[in-house]
Formats: sequence, C-alpha cells, structure tokens
Amino acid sequence: MDRLGWFGTPDQLLHFLRTVNADRDEDGQFLVAGEEGPMVGLGGLDVVVPASTVYFTGGQAHGLASGLQGTSYGMGIVVI
Repeated sequence: MDRLGWFGTPDQLLHFLRTVNADRDEDGQFLVAGEEGPMVGLGGLDVVVPASTVYFTGGQAHGLASGLQGTSYGMGIVVI
C-alpha cells in the first residue's frame, strides 16, 4: 500500500462510504480499520485518512484513502 493519504471533509468521506455500500456494524456505523483511523481536525470541518486505513464491502478490505483519491473531491496527501 502506498503512503498517500487523503484530506477532505467528513461529509465527503461519509458520502463515499455510502456510495460504495461499505459494511456497517449492528449500530449502523461504518466498519473502518487500520493502524491509524481517520483523524478529524479541530471543529470537525476536515478529516485526514492515512494510507493504512481500510473499509470493508462484503467482508473484503479496501484501501480507504486510495478509494477516496479516485473521486472528484478532497485531495491526496502524504501523511507523516
């Protein structure tokens, strides 16, 4: 997996997860995992997704940052 993360808004992140029909837990929360999870900035207006973060569809893991980079919103960033 590459080191390129993603930077955008929480709404863009949630829209992506809904669009790809990401798996949810019994409470309806999206299943996201990895060494580091998404980090929300002060005020909750932006979010950083490290390259190691994954989401699941049908139990199969997919790179969240790489998936988001394929959209027209947000931007790829190097997370150090």
